[in-house]
Amino acid sequence: MLRVVVLSAHIAPESADRPDTCVVANFRDFERRTRVVQKEQDPIWNETLVWYLDAQPLDSSSYVTVELLDWISQGERSFGAASFSLASVAERPKVFITIKDQALRDSSLEATGNTITLKIAFTPFEVKPIQQPKKFECSKFVCCPVHAKDSEQEELVPRDRIGAGEIPLPTPKRDLGNKKQVFQVRVGIIECRQLQENNVKPVVKVSIADHVFRTRIRFGNNPFYDETFVQNFNEIPSQLFEEYITIQVMNSKALRADSLIGVFKIEIGLVYESPGHALIAKWLTLYHPTQLHTGLRGYVKVNLCVLGAGDRAPDAEKVAATEELENNILKSAVMPAARMITLQIYIYRAEDMPQMSEGIAYFRTLPEDLFGDYVDPSVEVNFAGRSLRTKVVYGDANPHWNQLMSFPMQLPSMCDLVKFTVLDGDQYGTSDILGTAFLSLSQISYTGAKVSDLSGFLPCFGPTFLTIYGSPSEFVSQGDPFAKQRLGSDDGVDYRGRILVEVNTNKEAIPNQTVESIPDEMVKRIERYLPRHQYGLCAVFYSATMLTNTKELIQFEVSIGNYGNTLDETCKPLPSTTQYSHAVYDGHRYYYLPWYDTKPMVAVSSFWEDVTYRIACFNTLQVVHGRLKRNLDALKAIRVATGPTTDVAWNRLQKELTEDCKKSFPALDMHTATVLDQQMQKLRTQLLQKIARAAISLRSTDPLQKLIAKAENWLNLIASIIPETQISLPDVVIWMLCDDTRVAYARVKPHKIMFSKAGPYAKGRLCGKTQTIFLKGAQSKGGYTPIPALLRVRMWLGRLADSAEWMKCCEGNIVVYAETYENQRKMHGIWGTKDLMDHPNFSDVTGQVSLPKDQFRLPNGWKWDGDWTVEPQRRLLLDTETNHTEVLEEVYENQIRKPGRTWKLATIPYSDMRGAPALAKGEMVCPSGWNVVEDWKVELNRAVDDAGWEYGVVIPPAEMPRAWIAAEKTYHTHRRRRWFRKRCRNLDSASREELMSTFLKLHSKKKADEEEVWEYASLYGWKFHLERRPNDVIRRRCWRRKLAPSVPSRVVPIFLLEGSLGMELQGLEKIKQRLTVKKQEEKVVEQTPSQNLLKMNTPLLFCVFKHPVYYQLRCYIYQARDLVGSGTKGSADPVAHVSFLHMSQCTKAISGTLHPCWDETLLFENILIYGDPRGTEQNPPVVALEFFDGPAGGHSEFFMGRTLCSPTVCLDLSQRRLPRLYRHAILREQAEAGHLLAAFELLLDKKDGSMGKHPPPPWMDGIYTIPKGIRPILRLMAIEILAWGLRNMKNYNLLAISSPNLQIECGGDYIQTPPIKNLQENPNFLINVYLMKVYLPIDDDYAPPIELKVVDHREFGYKPVVGQATIRAVSQYFCDPWEEGKSHNLPTRAISKLKMKERLSKVIQKPWWWRVPKPQKCDPYIKIKLGKKKIGDREEYIPNTLQPIFGRTYELSCSIPVEKDLKISLFDFDIFPPDDLIGDTIIDLENRLMSHYGANCGLPQTYCVSGPSQWRDQVPPTELLANYAFLKNMPPPEISDNGSKAVFLGKAYQLSNLEPKMPSHGLLGPAKERMALHILHTCRLVPEHIETRTLYSSIQPGIEQGKVQMWVDVFPESLGEPGPPFDITPRNPKRYELRCIIWNTKDVDLEDTNIFGDRMSDIYVKGWLEGLEEEKQKTDIHYRSLTGDGNFNWRFIFTMDYMPMEQICILTKKQHFWSLDETMHKVPPKLIIQIWDNDKFSADDFLGILELNLTSMPPPAKRPQQCTVKMLLEDHGRASPSSPFRHRKQKRTSLFVQKNMRGWWPCIVWEDDKPRVSGKVEMTLELLTDKEAEERPAGKGRDEPNMNPFLKVPERPETSFLWFTAPLKSLRFVIWQKSKWKILIFFCIVLLFFLFCAFIYSAPGYLAMKLINPMKEIHFNRRPRKRKHKAKKKHT
Repeated sequence: MLRVVVLSAHIAPESADRPDTCVVANFRDFERRTRVVQKEQDPIWNETLVWYLDAQPLDSSSYVTVELLDWISQGERSFGAASFSLASVAERPKVFITIKDQALRDSSLEATGNTITLKIAFTPFEVKPIQQPKKFECSKFVCCPVHAKDSEQEELVPRDRIGAGEIPLPTPKRDLGNKKQVFQVRVGIIECRQLQENNVKPVVKVSIADHVFRTRIRFGNNPFYDETFVQNFNEIPSQLFEEYITIQVMNSKALRADSLIGVFKIEIGLVYESPGHALIAKWLTLYHPTQLHTGLRGYVKVNLCVLGAGDRAPDAEKVAATEELENNILKSAVMPAARMITLQIYIYRAEDMPQMSEGIAYFRTLPEDLFGDYVDPSVEVNFAGRSLRTKVVYGDANPHWNQLMSFPMQLPSMCDLVKFTVLDGDQYGTSDILGTAFLSLSQISYTGAKVSDLSGFLPCFGPTFLTIYGSPSEFVSQGDPFAKQRLGSDDGVDYRGRILVEVNTNKEAIPNQTVESIPDEMVKRIERYLPRHQYGLCAVFYSATMLTNTKELIQFEVSIGNYGNTLDETCKPLPSTTQYSHAVYDGHRYYYLPWYDTKPMVAVSSFWEDVTYRIACFNTLQVVHGRLKRNLDALKAIRVATGPTTDVAWNRLQKELTEDCKKSFPALDMHTATVLDQQMQKLRTQLLQKIARAAISLRSTDPLQKLIAKAENWLNLIASIIPETQISLPDVVIWMLCDDTRVAYARVKPHKIMFSKAGPYAKGRLCGKTQTIFLKGAQSKGGYTPIPALLRVRMWLGRLADSAEWMKCCEGNIVVYAETYENQRKMHGIWGTKDLMDHPNFSDVTGQVSLPKDQFRLPNGWKWDGDWTVEPQRRLLLDTETNHTEVLEEVYENQIRKPGRTWKLATIPYSDMRGAPALAKGEMVCPSGWNVVEDWKVELNRAVDDAGWEYGVVIPPAEMPRAWIAAEKTYHTHRRRRWFRKRCRNLDSASREELMSTFLKLHSKKKADEEEVWEYASLYGWKFHLERRPNDVIRRRCWRRKLAPSVPSRVVPIFLLEGSLGMELQGLEKIKQRLTVKKQEEKVVEQTPSQNLLKMNTPLLFCVFKHPVYYQLRCYIYQARDLVGSGTKGSADPVAHVSFLHMSQCTKAISGTLHPCWDETLLFENILIYGDPRGTEQNPPVVALEFFDGPAGGHSEFFMGRTLCSPTVCLDLSQRRLPRLYRHAILREQAEAGHLLAAFELLLDKKDGSMGKHPPPPWMDGIYTIPKGIRPILRLMAIEILAWGLRNMKNYNLLAISSPNLQIECGGDYIQTPPIKNLQENPNFLINVYLMKVYLPIDDDYAPPIELKVVDHREFGYKPVVGQATIRAVSQYFCDPWEEGKSHNLPTRAISKLKMKERLSKVIQKPWWWRVPKPQKCDPYIKIKLGKKKIGDREEYIPNTLQPIFGRTYELSCSIPVEKDLKISLFDFDIFPPDDLIGDTIIDLENRLMSHYGANCGLPQTYCVSGPSQWRDQVPPTELLANYAFLKNMPPPEISDNGSKAVFLGKAYQLSNLEPKMPSHGLLGPAKERMALHILHTCRLVPEHIETRTLYSSIQPGIEQGKVQMWVDVFPESLGEPGPPFDITPRNPKRYELRCIIWNTKDVDLEDTNIFGDRMSDIYVKGWLEGLEEEKQKTDIHYRSLTGDGNFNWRFIFTMDYMPMEQICILTKKQHFWSLDETMHKVPPKLIIQIWDNDKFSADDFLGILELNLTSMPPPAKRPQQCTVKMLLEDHGRASPSSPFRHRKQKRTSLFVQKNMRGWWPCIVWEDDKPRVSGKVEMTLELLTDKEAEERPAGKGRDEPNMNPFLKVPERPETSFLWFTAPLKSLRFVIWQKSKWKILIFFCIVLLFFLFCAFIYSAPGYLAMKLINPMKEIHFNRRPRKRKHKAKKKHT
């Protein structure tokens, strides 16, 4: 392992002014980069860059290169680089070698003046035995960044086991902030392998967040793509990093439902956290999301990269070729493996679900028994991109689900967050999101890998409640401004309920996620975890300041959960809101609430689970962590590594850490403790004990850096065990309400204010202490966002049994009042209760809710303390003139007339602007304490006539005109004019504080008189006042009655104020009707009457202070630096507004600077702060400063930033110490916008005269200055400035800069250079050296910056500032001229004319670039600009490519420095201009020309006088060497005449040693010149090299758009013509012809079955080259193969254009028929052979495939028996047969080398995710060049010329034929040959059958004949006649 610790750097002011810098280090072509440090001249990183060496150790030739970059500058500006040899590092392993202030050099090896400080260490590779190697362990690679590996795995070992130089420093992550930023996501699809389907046409679908891309369709199981997709985002980093990159491989031939082959998903954030923000050449394992049991589905090779502004894209070609290594495989977390587990999430029930239906306002008006709860809740759980949802429980705000969700997961998991979303709505319809919650698996589990001897545990949680947060319910139906909070993007605002959750882990894996019901036994088991206890929450509001100008009534609400929420009806009403108050002007800028000695107070009681143990452990660990961090910071602040300071700091850290680690945690109640409680207690105890032992083993004598590293490791370990996820208490929410509208909020974590009996460490840090809370605006947007309110609150939360502890924290007296207002109206001059309209006789302060005195009911345990008394609320009666020093009074004089009549006084002669009656100007009396400065006069400075009148017409029923005009017309009926006068407060009278105290009767016990108790107003809704006015018709007075506890109790009585004080309910219908009418008129959401009753009628709590405490605040504001001005001007007029409690002031405005030095002290006197001064000392109020660009009293101000400071409190002035100026960061929109040097002290004023001993600072020019003890000490110094000239001045206000000069300002003084007469002709100054005398602080921290301003002298005396810069850290340039005695040797000024030759070799988009509107291939061409000269090759664009090769040389002439910037741009050619800019880079030719390192032309390796490497410089090497020696003031070199020997700088050279072997080409020049060239190479001059420059675009600043490879030669014309340029014309591909002879096939799968059941196939072979699918060829068909054998003797002939150096084939073809240009594709030379079964009446059957890369071919088998699948699989050793990688490499052959191969190769198919041989093919592969193919012709197939070799017709069996082409032959071979005996036997049987049938047919006749014998009868009949004749004859 190689570690490079980048500590710091120094950037010379002439290089840049406060740039944004980062460091890029390169080791063995692997880059690592640091974070970006913004706006620092001396950036500090302290960041560790790590390279894992594996088994490749360092050697003496190893080196690392470090480059310092400015990532904002266009053109990738470099501040220089340096290379470090690692030979000494390799000799001393495990020891850090410090390289301090290493000089950096530019590309020409010239010193840049910048330095860098590094530490380098090397840890040798140690081989560790692995028992069970895991092949696809990707989650470690993805989850654990390379820079965090050491710090996480460092063990707590004894001191003697740690190396002295081993300093594992963690690398801090770059802080991206929480604002929108530009990011670019690049996904490169290289190739796929072993896709688990047959005969596929794969296409890759890439989804980047919501953007979808697709590759081209390819053929085969191993397709090659090399396509890149780019998507740009302008998003918040936290939101973007949660999105996914999804890569799906699909079969384009299959149906859409079955097209998915495999998928891989990875979060964008995981890619960004990877080294270099990229995953290069990684193989992703594909899986089927619904068929995980099928295993791997293939592999896809990708390049993933996520770039932000300033991030450099890694060079994919430089990544080591480690394709075969399995550490380049990334496997998804959901893939089945040996470590698969099941994450079980139990969702039991929920409570306090909000009712969010849109029609809820209507349904609430209906009877409650008709409709219940109007919410249909369900819970959706999202983990690792998968979602499950519970059932929907309809109409229940406290639903019970009792369901178990199971997710398959692999450990360690790539996904950490489990998101819970509560939904309202049907499961199949639209659902509203009620709120969200998150659970981090890393916080509820422990891996056990960080520290040895500590066992880990699997994720577990609960059962406990998880709090849901979202947007407030009243905003959901009004266009929710809290949508992000509700959706979980931002922190939720309001409490939305809780869900009871339990998380367990089952070691048995499941294939898919499931949802099932939880058994009743498990549901009953959780009841023991849910006992409730009553808690009390109390808050005292001390102050509310920095309010905006609002006229509405303001109150604050405190709630925890639904308890205290005035909009919730499920809980009893509680005194959770403060009394209404009006904001009062503080006399300068802001407003505050005038609470003074009577502080409002709230008390909320609630019921929750017992979480005191968890909170006590959490707070205890936070205290331990905080103390260790403070001691560690003190240790880091030590500058001297050895000394007593180190011993004291380390001993204190060691002692306190040991004490803290030995403290025991509170006892754990095992009855209610969860599994996570037990595991965390065990882990925390063991870890703290281990840390304590490790701390004791270290000594202060150890190296300081080692101690710091150890302490940092302990700090990280303690921080990892602090999180406590099972605190089920909701956050305390403070809402600011203006007229019952929620406008601002703040969330307070309960553990911060929770009380605990376990000790001071266990209770909250702010429990019972006054804290400052900044409210957040509910609907704040960009720009200047004022603080809605700044609160000082004292809060306490605890069990009611411990509520007595609250009284120890409460500083004042608590009083409880019931309040009602008596209302009267004046009718006919008599005050009474008639005609009050909708307002009751007795009401609340708003006049809406009826509160009769006789209807009040006492809470339980309380009684009345006295009768009702009248107490005027003077804090509500403070008028708008309060605290104003100047008031402008106005009154309008009104006149009317009828048409044609004269004007007369109107019915209302005097009114205000709205027409309301007002006193006549003569009746207005100046109030006491005021003086009239200007008497009444008419306003004429607006649209009125010369008498001040304006005219109008009244249109009934209006009483006043709607519009006024200045000219009188005859139809006008009304006119008016405005009278005004100005009065100012009498400054000689009482002070503002005294007047306020007198009016409010502060600290006075005198009762109010009867005449002072009424408050008057002109109308309801208007502001009431104490003095009666003629137009007042409404009055009221406040009645109060005090409450007191009836019986003593152990519980503080204020927590028992539950429920309403009661009221008369008979007016419920009237209130309902009134609210309905108000809703219709004002179109607002209706509030139900029950809500108003619960909200309005609760007692008021106050904390009253008897005696005030006075303080004096002194703000010493010295200087602000690096302020950010507006975009319209470069400078500003900064002014600082300072606010402290109820007072505010501002500084003077400093004009024309961004570094104002005010040197001013602001005094705030007589500040009233109530409470114990010791509490104020511990938690003082903050001082808020806001900076604006504009005058102190102006209104159109530009907000520049805000800072919050804490003052130093001094309670004893006798021990006062003057504070020191500190640096305070100024923030604007969550980004740093400068810093402030200031100090603040708060002095206790006891009013005993002691403050007089500390007078205010000196008064000078109308302000208080900073006193000497605080103000920096100054001394006279001289600043020497070398001003050379101006370069690259841009236009200002669309005009070119013509005659500028430079102004240099520092410490209030400035000097300026003479103007340049013509910037275009000569941009240099006439005078270059200037001396400036200025007073600067001795302390470097207070030194002001040097400001440089460029002023352009234009016509009519106009001198605008056209540019400015700031030089910080002036102390780094300090020098003592008496010691050094150095003087400036200025170079001569000259304008050089020269000829520049620029050679572009190659434009490289490696592999990506960006263009509008979408990422696709482009038609790039070059455009070069130098001064006004432009050269472009628009017509010679290269079509459809991302990697164009140009190979062109350009020559231009220019004059330097007028034409010094060479701009090289790449454009995308379009048919219709303008063309899109891809990117450009700028080269400063002046820097190269003036470099002392020969950067104008690189030194070649050899000196040749002819040939391709001919010497091209203008002067020979001997002259170059002589010039170099002369410029460096060195002795000239001595070279012998024959050049064999030379001496230079005392060193001898022998040409024979420098050229041990002479080349044979004979192109070398003279030996003397060659000797001089060898010596020049030792002088560190720039050698020949190719520059790789990054392209940038203004559309995507900071994100590189590609790279260009080139070099530039600069030749002065005065030295003659240069040599011939290099020929860099691109190489052309070479034409080859591939001849593939298919001889035979064997063992081919038999797919068909004949009529006799025999297996057979009609075999033919198909083949093509990769990328030439349309040119595929196939053999004839071998019919009726019964054995799988086929005979073909068929020749395939393929032609290809091959580039031997790149080993790729070049294909040029049009992508579409409408394409204008051919697209060049680069594909690997791959031959694809397929075996098919021919079918005539259906689609052919695929039998097998063979893919052969011609550059890496497996050797063929000699016999078919040796042909196996192992020949194709690269890994047939230890890896699985499905892996595409190998451990033992086979010997592979390139056909381009061997030329001819013959043998057997296997064809495979995929079955059950495994390859199987489906056939074997015998082939001859012959590769011929174009000329060889012409000499040895051959035809395709067996066509002529059938030669080389001659292919005979294959001797196939007689059975091989197509049956319907020869029917008789088919009968012979199909039937007769196989079944002839069967046929003969069949015919014999048929013959016998016919004979038998004939016999059967004839047998009856024969039998009958036999029986009857008719022939015989005839014969017998004849014979008797003879006998009878004979008888007769005889008888006769």
